[in-house]
Amino acid sequence: AGCFNGQVITWNVSTGDVENQFFHEKLLALAEIPGTNQILAGSTEKLVRVKNRYIGDNYRVFAGHTTSTTMGVGFSADGRYVVSGGTEALTRMWTRTNAVPHFVLPGHGAGPEVATFSPDGTKILTTFGAPVFSAQLWNAQSGVVERDFFGHTGWLLTAVFSPYGQRIATGAQ
Repeated sequence: AGCFNGQVITWNVSTGDVENQFFHEKLLALAEIPGTNQILAGSTEKLVRVKNRYIGDNYRVFAGHTTSTTMGVGFSADGRYVVSGGTEALTRMWTRTNAVPHFVLPGHGAGPEVATFSPDGTKILTTFGAPVFSAQLWNAQSGVVERDFFGHTGWLLTAVFSPYGQRIATGAQ
């Protein structure tokens, strides 16, 4: 769990005991990179960080966002790529191991609240607020929009893939 006050806590699922906790920057997005001791953190700064999930040290810092708030972060199924979006209209994708930019996905309005990979890593899902309330499905290899999802009349605050990536669910204000 990550909090706006910067506290990150990890628990043991079996016992419910707190395993680790640390404080750092104000967190708005958090994801664990499977098979590693790393978490991906988005914050109120222009940076996205890969951190040690036990003590909070930075492994890597991804710079390039032009606005201060990173609301959505995700990683590809193979752990090779990181995606993030926030209050700028763009979604950015980097190579996780060296922080080299891979590509930028254009957006609209106030930027994506959600930026995440599908379970198989072939798609990226983003959501946008005003002036066009929508979710977009991107091809993760080419960076091309495959589909727009319209229907909400308020800010899309969350979106998830089903476990096998066949469906998405979105939630709005």
